Amino acid sequence: MKAVDKVAKLVIRSHGGSEYEIPLDRNRVQIGRSKDSEVILDDEFASRNHAAIERRGDRYFICDGGSTNGTLIKDEHVRGDRQLRNGDEIRIGETELTFREETSGQSTTKALQPPSEDQLKSPVQVDTLAWEVWVDGKRLGQKLSVLEFKLLGYLYGRANAVCARDEIGTELWGDGAYTHEMLHQLVHRLKRRLEPNPAIPRYIVSVPGVGYRLACTEESPE
Repeated sequence: MKAVDKVAKLVIRSHGGSEYEIPLDRNRVQIGRSKDSEVILDDEFASRNHAAIERRGDRYFICDGGSTNGTLIKDEHVRGDRQLRNGDEIRIGETELTFREETSGQSTTKALQPPSEDQLKSPVQVDTLAWEVWVDGKRLGQKLSVLEFKLLGYLYGRANAVCARDEIGTELWGDGAYTHEMLHQLVHRLKRRLEPNPAIPRYIVSVPGVGYRLACTEESPE
């Protein structure tokens, strides 16, 4: 009997319900605050090298890396290695991730809407199913953190539209769980990742007193 090909991934949801997928396409995926992690967390309750997911044959295991606050599945601390099963809810600090395992061709993620005309024009392209970003036709070499990717994905989904600060803050952190300074700092970090010159941004445009938008055409520096 032919073996069934399986595809494993982590799914992260925003407070607004948007989903972002991280393919588990290597034998070991490190999760933590370290910039060397495959999954970078902007989470003060996560350790630098908090946990890792390992593929062993056709099974996946999660192991805690001696973190300060522990790794939880269904409110139970992970001790040693624990095999992951489809639908397991993983909590690291204040970050929640869902482990999903599907057969090839199957998908439990709701279908994406076709890209809008403005999204197609945008010099920044975001693939929320592959956790990839392309800028001016080139794949972004730097890895974005979970919050940076959520922010960019949200702006990309509304390309060229002005997104209010409170609208974005509620989407990313939840109602009342953020400050405008938190958002300002996150936007600043994302600009450093994307922009050739963050001081003169071409892609992520600030609208003073209102919010931000992702330009659907490259902005000309003034």
